[in-house]
Amino acid sequence: MTSVSAVFNNTIRQPRGDVPGRPSGSSGRLRSILATREGWIATALLLTMILSTVASVDRGRWATGTEIVYGLAIGAFVVGGVLLHVRVKGPIALALGLVLGLTVVYVQVGHLLPPVEDWSRLARMTARGTWIWLTDPVMREASAKGASVRSATGALTSVPPLWTVGGAFVAFGNGAADFGYRIALWVQQGSSGKAVTDNTVFLMTIGVIAWVQGLAGAWGLYRRQDVVLASLPTAIVLGTNATYTGDARAPFAIFLITLLLLAVTLNVASLQRRWHVLNVAFPSGLLFDVTVSSFVVICGLALLALMGPRLGENPVSNAFWEYMGEQWTDMENASNRFFSGVNNPQKNSGAGRDRLTLSGPVKLTQRIVMTIASAEPEYWRGASYDVWTGKEWITSDRSPVTRTDKQPVIAGRFTRREKITADITIQQSKSDLLYVPDEPTTLSVSYRMYAASPDAAVVDFSAIRARRPAIPSLRYQVDAFASRASAEELRAAPLDNPEWVKRYTQLPDVPQKVRDLALTLGRGRKTAYDRATTVEQFLRRYPYTLDIKAVPADRDAVEYFLFDSKQGYCDYFATSMVVLLRAQGVPARLATGYVTGTLDPTSGQYIITEEEAHSWPEVYFPTYGWIAFEPSGYRPAIVRPEVPVSGTYAETPDCYEYGYSTFGECGDNGDPSTLVGPIADDQSASFVPGFLDFAWSAAADVAGWVAWAITGVIGAIAVGVGAYRYGGDYLERRRPPREAVLHAYWQLTFFARLIGFGPPASQTPMEFAASLDQRMNDAFTRPTNRFMRQLREAVGPPTGTPGVIAAVYARTLYGGAIPTDQERRSVEETWRNL
Repeated sequence: MTSVSAVFNNTIRQPRGDVPGRPSGSSGRLRSILATREGWIATALLLTMILSTVASVDRGRWATGTEIVYGLAIGAFVVGGVLLHVRVKGPIALALGLVLGLTVVYVQVGHLLPPVEDWSRLARMTARGTWIWLTDPVMREASAKGASVRSATGALTSVPPLWTVGGAFVAFGNGAADFGYRIALWVQQGSSGKAVTDNTVFLMTIGVIAWVQGLAGAWGLYRRQDVVLASLPTAIVLGTNATYTGDARAPFAIFLITLLLLAVTLNVASLQRRWHVLNVAFPSGLLFDVTVSSFVVICGLALLALMGPRLGENPVSNAFWEYMGEQWTDMENASNRFFSGVNNPQKNSGAGRDRLTLSGPVKLTQRIVMTIASAEPEYWRGASYDVWTGKEWITSDRSPVTRTDKQPVIAGRFTRREKITADITIQQSKSDLLYVPDEPTTLSVSYRMYAASPDAAVVDFSAIRARRPAIPSLRYQVDAFASRASAEELRAAPLDNPEWVKRYTQLPDVPQKVRDLALTLGRGRKTAYDRATTVEQFLRRYPYTLDIKAVPADRDAVEYFLFDSKQGYCDYFATSMVVLLRAQGVPARLATGYVTGTLDPTSGQYIITEEEAHSWPEVYFPTYGWIAFEPSGYRPAIVRPEVPVSGTYAETPDCYEYGYSTFGECGDNGDPSTLVGPIADDQSASFVPGFLDFAWSAAADVAGWVAWAITGVIGAIAVGVGAYRYGGDYLERRRPPREAVLHAYWQLTFFARLIGFGPPASQTPMEFAASLDQRMNDAFTRPTNRFMRQLREAVGPPTGTPGVIAAVYARTLYGGAIPTDQERRSVEETWRNL
């Protein structure tokens, strides 16, 4: 059996010798590869591998315009297939391909050419303008000066500038120069320490990467026939993209299946070329048969790989982040400054992404995220968002401000605050996000906070990040001031907000139904605090659930939640409250992180798991700062004293201890159905997932995986059988007579071995056919076991004679005769009868 090392190192890397019967020369070799079955199979597999990877990059939503990667990857593969078969040295062909790729990417990203649909119209305009410019001096001069000429009717007509070939080149050159100026400006801004939001260079980068994938694939397949060279760039791109997006199951499965099939295909193709040289007979359909059968086996292995256990901790990765984490993070920070306009698609529970999209159902596990030693339970904020688009939240704070552990975050600036200290240990996490309570003042580690500008005097920030990810863990201490303001004090807060707070009152084009609801809830509430508590109590009546449908593409997420679905999880509750308050002119923002977990009495620490991931609104009150509210009915309400007293937060499972006029009095007149219509009665706002719910969910997940595995195996088998059946028939009809006869004899011996009637090494083809004919007749006429009896009853005795196939085979192989069409039909009919 051929070993894996032979597949990857020996047979695949055999030089491409000329195969007898194939066209010679570079163009002949290219036609040979693209025309033969093994060439098409390998080409299709490699293209599938590359396109699945570039599709995962496009689906990562890094930036607008990433769909260019599809055309660039395919174009590079075609260009590579042509360049690498011309009569030039390989390095020169590769260099030409790279230069051509840079040119194509520059033109495409810079939009230097008009849209394809305008090419025909512009070609006619250019041809007409050029002809007039060459043949009519009067029109040429009038067009150049912008003057008017007298028409045949005597009227003066202004002459627009003529669009000529020369003008087209000038316009192209001007566009190229402008695009080059944008790149130079990008370099200048990034080098000066400013955050650059222009994604042009990023699009060029991923465009070049897609081109390199296609070009390297063509180089490895056509020039070197090396599956490692052909797939290595694709593997690097897939791994890098999966590291940041976390979405790798489907692309990895496709990559693994196509990689192994490509190795099998190239190995068999290499063996076939060797057999041709040695004049060794083999069935012409061997490559197709091996590929189909390998597909079923490889699909099963891929499913096992996806479903198998995963390594909890990687010692190599832990060592890298332990000793090189800060240096790597510094490099990432520099790239983040140059590409600050690029989205961060990393999917972490809790917080930390540059954007938060209101999506469909979510599943949270009981994996421990962090442990916290603190005297007071708090909300542990990771990130906040200020820009709402109607579908998702985005943070506009893209400027990192570096601080050491001895420098304060922000000096204490609000009143009615109590100092607290927390010792936090974040468990294994790829994120470098630090979680802090309320208003942090100092941290025990070096950090970066993200603000609207890189100025040293930061007054507001959206996130604090460490110098390295929490691999294998990250421990730090944070001092903060937690608000202890009473309801009376918050009601009496001044109304004049500072200038930097105005961005937290901005809204996109909000549906009128949402604005009307906001005005209704705010009617009669003269203070920001009363408006906030009214909206909070109103939303707490909505059912809480993690299993919801995604927002339709043409709908505003808040409107859909408030008036249609009327149920959701914390992201929907917090977003709705922020939008309803901003519609009333109250500054508010969305915060994400974790709520207080379970107190471990042994260690005295709070254990926080993924299930404590949460989002909540924060409202700004002058003098008192950002104050958290809890509109999610699933979580206990935040209770504040009505009048100023010394004390801490308390939690109650029901509602606030103090009441409000129309809405908010523990259920009295607080039914949201009076404003938004009926809400389902079979769901409770105080939903708590118990043990049975958790067990049922876990069982459903396991059953779902098993069902998907069984479905995948059955689907792979069905695809393999179908491909073998119909693809085999198609290939059989296209085989030359000689190959058809050789393949028929191979099938005869193959199936004879399956039933124990295989040919001994000492028999000639005719002797084997006579022996097989006798043994088959004996078995069918005098069946000795149950299987043969059932087979005879089902299909009857065989009507074909193996001697017909053996005779034509012997004359073809040993006599060198070309089978006639009549002999071919006879062989095919005999095989069908057998």
